[in-house]
Amino acid sequence: MKDIKSIDIVLENCESFTIPAKYIHRMSVNGFDKSILIQSNNGSCFEHSSSDYVYLQIEDSPEIIPDVNFSTPFKKRIFQYNDITQITMNYIDDTEFNFCVPWGGDDDYTNDAQTVKILKNGYIEIKISDTKEDEIADEI
Repeated sequence: MKDIKSIDIVLENCESFTIPAKYIHRMSVNGFDKSILIQSNNGSCFEHSSSDYVYLQIEDSPEIIPDVNFSTPFKKRIFQYNDITQITMNYIDDTEFNFCVPWGGDDDYTNDAQTVKILKNGYIEIKISDTKEDEIADEI
């Protein structure tokens, strides 16, 4: 087990937000696939991971910061567009694990597999799933 420092949520337009661990109240990721690409001309090896299901409960905070100085706060931006593409888990030991999330629909800019809502406790709930059978996190 590794302790996380934060996660980065990467959006379709390459914006990202860093969410400190203390604001992540629940996170579940399932169905990992891994692929490897080796460039024949220089031997570089690229690993690519993706998931089938992502569930997050996040407490909104001014400490959730964008990677650059965008004026749109996280909560407003996450409700404006369904376009999460990747998540990077940043560990306390300064290692990281990056994976792509499911992407649904025919639109290159809108992820039909993603839903976002506010829960009764005020947390932001984000579900991203290839299938409609996404009740896994509700049982955790």
